[in-house]
Amino acid sequence: YANGTDRCVPCSSAIDYCAECNSPDVCDVCEVGFWGDQCESQCLDNCAVCDDAESCITCEDGFYGDGTSSCEACEVVNCLRCAAEGVCTDCAAGTYRTEDGSECLPCALGCAVCSGVDGSVCEDCAEGYGGPTAEGECVECEPNCVDCLTDGTTCTVCDSGTVLDNGDCN
Repeated sequence: YANGTDRCVPCSSAIDYCAECNSPDVCDVCEVGFWGDQCESQCLDNCAVCDDAESCITCEDGFYGDGTSSCEACEVVNCLRCAAEGVCTDCAAGTYRTEDGSECLPCALGCAVCSGVDGSVCEDCAEGYGGPTAEGECVECEPNCVDCLTDGTTCTVCDSGTVLDNGDCN
């Protein structure tokens, strides 16, 4: 908020746990897990957004709820967000969601972000791999190469301590 001297002051300096405000007296948006005009009240355990002490609007990542009460842990390994018990809607990086959301399985070797029903389409390759190719695959780079073209031999970024010289790391 502007403090009258044409300078902005962080809301949290006037109101603990306040993320957005227009004055030092009333908070417009509390930090995750808090609610109230002064962000003086804490939400239920594992709740990110609430407007009273009895219910939860949005659960923290890795938890799910029905929007009215507590947040329960998602039992799906590598799941960031669940819609219900055992139903994942968003998996962690390096994994993909099965069609029914019951699992988050690892992407193919060298793939950092994948999609498709079976995770077979790589959208972004991991460090040390080039691509993805037109077929959605990652190609392993030459030694000392952090990123390369899809031929695997032409390096574009080298490990620290090596120098890029015409596509090679020396």
